[in-house]
Amino acid sequence: MGSSHRSRPSACLGLWFNNARPNRPIMVCVAMNTAFVEIRVRRPEKLAALARFVERLSEAKDSANFPTDAEWKAYFDSSSLAYFENLSPEELKEWEAEWKATPVERRLRDLSLWPHWDFGSFLDALKNGEFLVSTLDVTASPLKLVFEPLAFPYGGADCLIAATEAFGQEVIGVDDGTGYRPYVKLPRWQPKSRRGQDNQDAGPHS
Repeated sequence: MGSSHRSRPSACLGLWFNNARPNRPIMVCVAMNTAFVEIRVRRPEKLAALARFVERLSEAKDSANFPTDAEWKAYFDSSSLAYFENLSPEELKEWEAEWKATPVERRLRDLSLWPHWDFGSFLDALKNGEFLVSTLDVTASPLKLVFEPLAFPYGGADCLIAATEAFGQEVIGVDDGTGYRPYVKLPRWQPKSRRGQDNQDAGPHS
């Protein structure tokens, strides 16, 4: 699968004000590098399915014609779909109570207060993220899922990380367009009935 060639996007990283003309903001923009999710293969038998998904996602982002949820679901087998959260109404009430009881400043920075991806939210993030998807580069070592941010902020790479993990692979690093960093998977919120029981690396029900 080849990657399409486009001009490098630029991103506006900050808004500065000219002291001499305070009513005239100056937008500071820099060119962003092509970004990627770095992958260690854990489930080689599922790599082809990930590649098919990435190819279809690339087409959808290029055309801005996003498939239905039902069409996307066909790319995932039962074990990949099990990666996504599916909270019951009672579990949602439990989460809401804990969320409201937590100070606002902590909610914004503590991922352990946020539930794991559900399938619909995952697809919404892929659709609305301001990025294009180039390719799953299987010639690289480690493998790379290459994408191109179109703005900054652009929604982040979390949904692409989730796609990689849903197909059984391990994310070991991310370059979000501003620099590479090793990837550390952080715990997400779970109902009390499941805390301490699930393998967070595999997703909520894998």
